Amino acid sequence: MVKEFSWDNISKFHNRSNQLFVGLTGGIGSGKTTVANIFQEMGALTIDFDIIAHKVMETGTKCFKNIIDYFGTQILDFHGNINRKKLSKLVFNNIKKRKKLEQLTHPFIYENFFNHLKKISNNNPNSIVQVVIPLLIEFNLMSFFDKIIIVYVPCDIQNQRVIIRDNITKQETENILKSQMPIEEKLQFADFIIDNTKDLVRTKNQAGNIWNHLINASLEKINKTK
Repeated sequence: MVKEFSWDNISKFHNRSNQLFVGLTGGIGSGKTTVANIFQEMGALTIDFDIIAHKVMETGTKCFKNIIDYFGTQILDFHGNINRKKLSKLVFNNIKKRKKLEQLTHPFIYENFFNHLKKISNNNPNSIVQVVIPLLIEFNLMSFFDKIIIVYVPCDIQNQRVIIRDNITKQETENILKSQMPIEEKLQFADFIIDNTKDLVRTKNQAGNIWNHLINASLEKINKTK
């Protein structure tokens, strides 16, 4: 049985750690994974909530069973795995079902995240850890990070990218966007903003400048905890 998760545990862990915790977020289709990969190449250690969510929902897990018990086998694919597109269609059109999915998955996601974080801390106590969380702002998790990076693209580009990437309709994309805070409102919470509207070279240059700031912030934190 999964233990009840408390963000207070993360806060206490964060306060006594030498690590620099960086929250990386942005709207759907903004290019969070691309930016996270750039920072990872520079030396950041990465925890991605989307990857964790895939893992905890794998066939045979307790989380998988709970989801099927509630939503039924209609969300399964031919191989008996959860079809995330089918599940998304159900929850993004229904606030009650979306909240229920969060209730079923978040305890498992958070427990996995905390275990991963502790493992990284034991092996790399002075590292820069980026945590990729799509709904970081919506769930009011800003205070648990030393720095917040927001990947920005305007709404029309989000629409275009998601329609092509996920092969879904414009209406389906708009439903997803409506479930998230508008990107313009998120920007006020950012320590750093990466404009991912244009080419990869420009994005890498922005990330490189931010990385220098993160290194300095990391060294300051390490010195304070000595």
